[in-house]
Amino acid sequence: MLPEELRTAIGQSVFEASSGTFHLADIYPAGGGCINSAYRLSDADGRLLFLKLNRASLSGMFAAEFDGLVELRQPAAIRVPEPLCFGQTASHAWLVTEHIRFASPRAGSEARLGEELAALHRHTADRFGWHRDNTIGSTPQPNGQATDWIDFL
Repeated sequence: MLPEELRTAIGQSVFEASSGTFHLADIYPAGGGCINSAYRLSDADGRLLFLKLNRASLSGMFAAEFDGLVELRQPAAIRVPEPLCFGQTASHAWLVTEHIRFASPRAGSEARLGEELAALHRHTADRFGWHRDNTIGSTPQPNGQATDWIDFL
């Protein structure tokens, strides 16, 4: 159970980001995650969102992940969850995205995933790097831009 102050802050953040269409009804623990706590958010209509939660000092990690998800969705090459909002209180930071229901793999799932990842990697830019640093887990990942991939790495 999350503290009421945190639950209220997350609910308000989601409400505003959804233009008032998602009214938080409940928060359920979700499996997975090694550095963040994971939850499913539900509304009265049974719609679900996904919540990642950590300490407030990692709010920048969630802000960069939000931007990264927006960027990864641009080429429409592979299914990427839609980011909804991120925020923080004095004690916690969060990221809320669309909830994606997973199913058991079917014949051809792995091949399709490989094709979609290849399509994503064909989406390129003029320079190596990105407009902001981010993280791999909670480990900082500098992304200074360079014209040469060796210099970038």
